[in-house]
Amino acid sequence: MVYDRGDRPALADVSLEIDKGEFVFLSGPSGAGKSTLLKLMFAAERPARGQILVDGRNVAALKPRHVPQLRRRVGVVFQDFTLIPNRTDHENVAYTLHVLGVSEREIKQRVYTVLNRVGLYHKAHVLPPKLSGGEQQRVAIARALHGDT
Repeated sequence: MVYDRGDRPALADVSLEIDKGEFVFLSGPSGAGKSTLLKLMFAAERPARGQILVDGRNVAALKPRHVPQLRRRVGVVFQDFTLIPNRTDHENVAYTLHVLGVSEREIKQRVYTVLNRVGLYHKAHVLPPKLSGGEQQRVAIARALHGDT
């Protein structure tokens, strides 16, 4: 796979395998291509050549109408957590489940389960600005994990 950013590829010859349910941290120096790799994995960007396989499907060949389905299966947490500041932790985690049409009963159960997994069950009704940076990051992680409860 090559992702071209002008005069030289931003990523080339990248190969990694992440098993279902595996929790992975991607780290490295600034400019190494971490965000680019993630954007390629959930089809926010397209490679210049090669393929990106997620769950056996070539992301680079996905039709735009299939991208939302892919993104439901890939949870990503970036440095900026993009929490909605005027919504509680519970509401931030539940947001995508509402969009997907999940029942209120199931949303409540899944959100509390995943908030408990990240140690924030007791802060379900707190707004993000009232949380520490680490707590905000755990809410973002809970949001990425909610499909895995």
